[in-house]
Amino acid sequence: MVSHFIAIQSSYVQGKRIGWHSINEDEMDKGHIRSFLIRYKQACGNVHLGIHKLKTDSRLKRSIAEKDKFFEDVIFTSDIDEFINIAKRDGELTADDIARFILSMLPVSHLKLQKLIYLSYARYLKKTGKKIIQRTDCCIHLWPCCRVCFQRI
Repeated sequence: MVSHFIAIQSSYVQGKRIGWHSINEDEMDKGHIRSFLIRYKQACGNVHLGIHKLKTDSRLKRSIAEKDKFFEDVIFTSDIDEFINIAKRDGELTADDIARFILSMLPVSHLKLQKLIYLSYARYLKKTGKKIIQRTDCCIHLWPCCRVCFQRI
């Protein structure tokens, strides 16, 4: 029997679930798993992972989906760095994300949406000292307008 250790996270950028996969012939290497979890937490913070352990007859990743259909749509990687990079990209908010959230709560005009994005940015910055939008092309120093959102609306 082959032991599989799987850590799963939803990738909103890719629109799928991603999984880090570790294999061991006998029992799991707890040091290797602990090392993965420490590196993941240092890179991504307190993001929740689904942790799974199961045994199959094969080392192949498809044997996992054959054993349990829950894993059919998971994109697996055995590379810790690749998994962490995908997870980190999901943690970054864009002005579009904030606009979608606001529009899901209430219908607003273009100008009001721009102002609400600006106010969200300003309040978060004041409260935490960090930028809520890392990659920004917003004209926040001139007026509350985000070019990307303004062009798409």
